[in-house]
Amino acid sequence: MTVEKVYEKYKHLDKALCDKYLVCHNFPGNILYDLWQAVRKECKGK
Repeated sequence: MTVEKVYEKYKHLDKALCDKYLVCHNFPGNILYDLWQAVRKECKGK
């Protein structure tokens, strides 16, 4: 799966995935938050 496809698949969850206090309660949540920020930055810059 490409970065663009991941972004398209989950962009409807952008607000929730960008909420650090909602997502980052544990180690996997921190990874999810960081990965989403990278995907979002990559795709919004195009």
